Amino acid sequence: MRAPYTVIFFVLLFLLLYWLWDTVGKRSFVAIVVIGALLGQSLAFLSIFIANLFIPNGIERTIKTISQQGILNVLFTDFFVAFILGGWLIGAVALVALKLTARRAD
Repeated sequence: MRAPYTVIFFVLLFLLLYWLWDTVGKRSFVAIVVIGALLGQSLAFLSIFIANLFIPNGIERTIKTISQQGILNVLFTDFFVAFILGGWLIGAVALVALKLTARRAD
């Protein structure tokens, strides 16, 4: 599960950075840190949910867990695991680095 999570997370992160290149230079530093943390957390959460589908019998296990515990519990667990893995921190640092790079490019 680690390889699919890592690949999905960083592909989504690089797409996000490419998409935000023009707008990140216009925002304040605090806004960039907060937005980066929120987007990083969201990407990590989404990556974990998708990566669960790549493990052996992942789709069946995910459907079984959803039917036993409910979708909200599954989503909350994935969100908490994403928080522990530090997706929010990676997103915040990546957007700050992008802001510094955009500032130097101008």
